[in-house]
Amino acid sequence: AQYLLSVALNTSAMRQVMRIRTEFLKAILHQDIAFYDTNTTSDFASKVTEDLNKIQDGIGQKVGMVVRFVVTFLVSFIYPFTQNWIISLVVASVIPLLAICGGLLGTIMTKVSKEENDVYGKAGAIAEEVLASIRTVVAFGGEQKEVKNYATALTTATKNGIYRSTITGCAMGLVFGIIYGVYGLGIWYGVKMIEEEEETEDFKNCTAECSQEFNQDPNLAYGCTEDTCRRFSIGSITVAILGIVQGGMQIGQAGTFVEAFNTCLLYTSDAADE
Repeated sequence: AQYLLSVALNTSAMRQVMRIRTEFLKAILHQDIAFYDTNTTSDFASKVTEDLNKIQDGIGQKVGMVVRFVVTFLVSFIYPFTQNWIISLVVASVIPLLAICGGLLGTIMTKVSKEENDVYGKAGAIAEEVLASIRTVVAFGGEQKEVKNYATALTTATKNGIYRSTITGCAMGLVFGIIYGVYGLGIWYGVKMIEEEEETEDFKNCTAECSQEFNQDPNLAYGCTEDTCRRFSIGSITVAILGIVQGGMQIGQAGTFVEAFNTCLLYTSDAADE
């Protein structure tokens, strides 16, 4: 099912991007001469390719991935509350941190990605302009100057790439740190709840009754204690912890695709303005 969904979304995205390319070319060819006096045509190819790749990335299979993550999040988040609402509530109190981290990561990555693509677009425009008039550049001995201009543009793009990678690594480390912290919180509180329950008089009396009733079979006595005496079973605590954490991880993974959607909307709005 996931494969078919990805194929369908990618096919739809490619067809839409092809239609946009065609309409963009028609719009360029129908411009007045004054348009070419104020706009550099050498960067059209690289700019269109980069912008449309971002749009295709935002309307392709990542849409299906986000739908899957959101559905998994809802199921993983709702079911644990039916098993152990106390542990689920405690663990879920930390989950918003994952959503906040995912949102911040998507926002920062969108901005940095836009700046990085703009720099690469400028570098590509320099290269295309030089190659288009290579005889003139060689005749005036401007090779080293153009190489320096191109290298300067790439240096800026390299810095943006390093910054982007650093932010991504720190954000992912923070996300997994929160996840492991949630595991620890849920296990600690679950053990604490079990220990406090075992110290109550009602639990001790119920355990004694189960032992008297099934004194010949320890397994039945244990089952009676787990089913009758405990408010929440040990299994329900495990289900609550793993379910809520899994749901948080799914919504966190969905947050990483926010960059693609935001970038797609950003480039789409820029194209519409142009």
